[in-house]
Amino acid sequence: MSSCDHPDPDGDVVLILTDRQDSLASSKGSPSKRKRQSLDTAEGTASDDGDEGRDTIELRVSSKHLTMASSVFRAMLSDMFREGRELGSTNSLKLPLPDDDLDALRILLNMVHGHAYRLPHSVSFSTLANIAVLVDKYLLHEIAEVYCKSWIEWFSLKTEVKLSKPELVYRWLDICWVFARKKDFQKVTRLIQRNSRASSPTG
Repeated sequence: MSSCDHPDPDGDVVLILTDRQDSLASSKGSPSKRKRQSLDTAEGTASDDGDEGRDTIELRVSSKHLTMASSVFRAMLSDMFREGRELGSTNSLKLPLPDDDLDALRILLNMVHGHAYRLPHSVSFSTLANIAVLVDKYLLHEIAEVYCKSWIEWFSLKTEVKLSKPELVYRWLDICWVFARKKDFQKVTRLIQRNSRASSPTG
């Protein structure tokens, strides 16, 4: 990875993530592995792969930007926690985040570091759902809402995408909850209730 790919090439924190895309690419041609491919726009399924054989990616970032944008990182990098004490004593820190989606976190980090020109014009439904998970996890609502609004609005109009499979319905529900989309949240909860009643055995 070149220095220009890092949110802050001179940053004092290195985030270590797992690149799941390589393992997905290598799974093509194997029916058993294709079943574990990550959820995507309209035809994906939930991934159940482990991390075996996957590459790790390092992203250098600024602790100052992280702590300004996220109260979770502000607490984590304070002297109350081991990570913060290590950063304070050595002026550097390697922080593994094995559970975080690489693409979603990279997008959020570019938001945090003010790299609007690096943001994609559009994202897949899967990536938007993963962004919502990380926004909720790291409390990045304030900065993410501005950038994600147009993506959310687009999917709000694409009923056939977000409601084509049950797992997509629940991920759309998560997105609406995280980004406080009250009307969309109410619509999808009513849909879930109707489907639940329809599938229940009658007395």
